[in-house]
Amino acid sequence: MVAGVILDVATVIVCASNAISAQQAIAMALPAALLTGGGFIALLVPDPWCAWRRGFMHGCQAASASDSRPPAVVVAQKSLRSVRLSA
Repeated sequence: MVAGVILDVATVIVCASNAISAQQAIAMALPAALLTGGGFIALLVPDPWCAWRRGFMHGCQAASASDSRPPAVVVAQKSLRSVRLSA
């Protein structure tokens, strides 16, 4: 998260001083946002691997509890009179 914040500050400084173009500013801001966001997630979730496993387990339980039969399909034949050709 520290690297993301440093890159955020550097991006703001060079944008404020008009030292780089808008495209270069976006190219700097994207990794800064990803690093900062990833750092915040790491702070909020102390053990992300355990949380991922727990979520996967709950997803598997929800899938097994859901109805596994496919829905009934109604097949109806369309009449040829209702077909219109546009020129």
